[in-house]
Amino acid sequence: MFKSLPAILFVAAIFVAGLAWGLFAAANRLPPAPQVHDAVKTAGSIWYEAFAPPYWGEASGVSPFPLPLPSRMTNAGDISSRETFLIGGGLNQFLGQCPDHGCLAVTMDSDGEILASIPYRPEAIYADPIITKPYESLDFNPLKNTRPIGVEAYDNGDLLVTFQAHGPVFPYGTGVGRIAPDGSPVWFRFDYAHHWAHLNSDQTAWVPALELGDVRAKIEQATGLDNLDCPDDAQMLSSIEHLDEDGRVLESFSLVDAFLNSPYIQFVGETSDPCDWLHLNNIDVVPATLPGIAEKGDLLLSLRNLSALAILDVKTGTIRHVIRGNFLQQHAARFLDDTRIVLFDNWGGTTGERQDGQMPAEIVIIDLATGREHTLFPNVQTPSEYAAIVSNRAGHIDISKDGSRLLAAFSEAGQALELDAESGAVLRAYDNLHDLSSLPDVTENGRTKAIRYDLFSMSFHTDNPVGN
Repeated sequence: MFKSLPAILFVAAIFVAGLAWGLFAAANRLPPAPQVHDAVKTAGSIWYEAFAPPYWGEASGVSPFPLPLPSRMTNAGDISSRETFLIGGGLNQFLGQCPDHGCLAVTMDSDGEILASIPYRPEAIYADPIITKPYESLDFNPLKNTRPIGVEAYDNGDLLVTFQAHGPVFPYGTGVGRIAPDGSPVWFRFDYAHHWAHLNSDQTAWVPALELGDVRAKIEQATGLDNLDCPDDAQMLSSIEHLDEDGRVLESFSLVDAFLNSPYIQFVGETSDPCDWLHLNNIDVVPATLPGIAEKGDLLLSLRNLSALAILDVKTGTIRHVIRGNFLQQHAARFLDDTRIVLFDNWGGTTGERQDGQMPAEIVIIDLATGREHTLFPNVQTPSEYAAIVSNRAGHIDISKDGSRLLAAFSEAGQALELDAESGAVLRAYDNLHDLSSLPDVTENGRTKAIRYDLFSMSFHTDNPVGN
């Protein structure tokens, strides 16, 4: 054995040296670390494409409801008003109205009757974009690799729709388009737009977008932190585009640059993901001046990965103020009135019991005039069947024109609740149920029971129905 000791020590030394070089190379992105990282990503994408189950769209799962479809809409409280809703769809949703690929969106009345629909035609939407940015994808297919997220109605009945990627596509932001009632694009930008856009009364739009780049060194220098590591050299950097009604960029803002040049840069050091520093997911326009906080016309931004809201001065492109609270990984921050913000709090639940390790989502109101934050929903009066809905990664809120009611879409649960804006009482409930029994190779459960789909967008829509 002693005769073999030098050889054993030599091999061990080579192993230790190789391990040390591997760690050093990975930390400093020296060869072969970048090549190995890229190879692992490619292998993962190939594995996903080879073994992914059939993609039926953003289906949450089989519901307990047998076919034929039950009513999707239920009066859950003391409400008698008639209402029309604009509901976003996607692949295989509302097949009864749009049998080819499902509906991009429908308008529905408060009895659950579909009044009009717009077919989902992703191949046509992606066929001739006015701008295209490069993507990482092995075999990009708009039908399999994208999904509509935000849906807003133009005055003439067209839709402003934002899309995100599904499957192994980088980055997740896909694009934004104006879609006619027949499902064809008036224009489409294949440009990393994502989440929910804000359509202004002048028919221009504020759109969340992305740029790709490496800002680690700048953020480390600005914050003094050296542990903010991302294995990807191309990080996703949140930005905003202001588009006119023809899809042309009027102005744009880099939010990472805005933070780097602000006294709030330290917040970026608390990001939950250094590959996606801010994760802008919603934009609203400030309705009135709030001294020391915001000016009328500024933008309210929901930044999920900072668990923070920010006020952007659009005249200078600077961060004017940052708002933090008990909310975590929030979405859909909007002004309820001149001083109060309502938001979808995904992780910061303070009421209810955990469901499979997750806290139910909450609807929270923050009064910027007083600093008070309180949970509107759920509360002690909330019926148990609505009090524990979980939506971990997404959520949408719309506000009625008179400000008296909210429409909260619990995206991953595939449900929406119409709430009284002052008491949080549940007035109506919507369940995003669909019949897939006509599709080939659908499971036996899918032939006998309704399928619940994720619900990314639902809003009050009291004008003429869109679509056909």
